[in-house]
Amino acid sequence: MNQTFQGLFGPTITKQKEGEAVAVLPVRESFMNAYGFAHGGIHFNLCNIAMAAAAGAGVVGAETTVEYFGPIYAGDEVRAVGRVSRDGNTCAFAHADLYAGERHVAAASGLFLHETQGSLSPVKRPADAAQEGPSAHILSIDDREVEPSFEGDDLVLRRLFHFDFRSAAVATAEGRLAVALQTQDAYCNERGFIDAAVYGILADDALGLASISLGYHTVTVKLAVSLFEEVRPGAVLTCQGKVESDTERFVFMSGLIWADGRVVGKGSGIFCKV
Repeated sequence: MNQTFQGLFGPTITKQKEGEAVAVLPVRESFMNAYGFAHGGIHFNLCNIAMAAAAGAGVVGAETTVEYFGPIYAGDEVRAVGRVSRDGNTCAFAHADLYAGERHVAAASGLFLHETQGSLSPVKRPADAAQEGPSAHILSIDDREVEPSFEGDDLVLRRLFHFDFRSAAVATAEGRLAVALQTQDAYCNERGFIDAAVYGILADDALGLASISLGYHTVTVKLAVSLFEEVRPGAVLTCQGKVESDTERFVFMSGLIWADGRVVGKGSGIFCKV
């Protein structure tokens, strides 16, 4: 594989000492969202890779939670410091702090499985797990089945970042929105599976857009993503965000992540109305 997902982003990763790593990334204009600051996937990505690097070679990310303290702007140099909190025989627990200059803009925690102890491939899947979600290329929209072409059509095509990260977003109902992403080799990690950061970007996109579909302007304050199964490139990943609770100040969101008709992950988030 010539190019990994992190190679596209371009962070510099250094191992400071055993159980600690730093990831640094200059923030480009193409990382900005409609509000003029960086997409929440940037925070997620930098924190996740710093924690994974701190945990060492041969780990598989199972869960990452990021708390957002402040925005990142074009021209900032962001630095994530990842540290292992506890390393056991089966898995490692890690945490990270993210800085934009001197500003502390995010904190994260993560759970990483040692690859020598197994994988995320399910031993047993619930009987109905492959029957509730969309098939590999189909979104269910108001009782219609729509196949995303990723060429525009009746879907809202979103192009994120400076490389060809193309996702299609469809509002399915008030407070519900699906985002589909056609994966490719360039979205993989060094092991040949879709990089964990891709799930974070997809979840933040789907949950955030679903909260905005209620008519609010919202920003991410917390995002958690669990991975149940690793996915090879070529699959269409779909996250269907829905509102769990709409309060005076916050919108609480959740959404399953599907690939080829099966659940491969889950996202949940808290979004603040601005």
